[in-house]
Amino acid sequence: MSIHIDKQELDILFLYIDIDGSGSIEYKEFCRRLKRAGVVVRKQEEELIYKLFKEITVNSGMENLKEAFDQFDITNTGKITMSDMNEVLRACNVEIDPKTVVYFFELADSTKDGKINYKEFYKVFERTCDL
Repeated sequence: MSIHIDKQELDILFLYIDIDGSGSIEYKEFCRRLKRAGVVVRKQEEELIYKLFKEITVNSGMENLKEAFDQFDITNTGKITMSDMNEVLRACNVEIDPKTVVYFFELADSTKDGKINYKEFYKVFERTCDL
């Protein structure tokens, strides 16, 4: 598909996206305009978390994040570890790059004790997936 835009149309489009009128389009301006147009823009790291969310809630058959968290909480302590998460993902035949789980724990583990509770677990998905 190709779209032909003349100079005047391009100038109008540029002015529309250049929110602050600086004469250049910053990444945030570009993303904001795309979002207003209904286009979802995610950073690479956010895309990894979104993919994990999709795998957990859609492809594994788990109904919601609380159910997913409870599945990952193998020891019933109210906290999950990275190895718990990897073990359950493997058991559910969920194909996720191990780096995604590491990144998820870096974001979620606010106490840096190697374990995350449900609140930490949910918060990562809430920020990334607009829950």
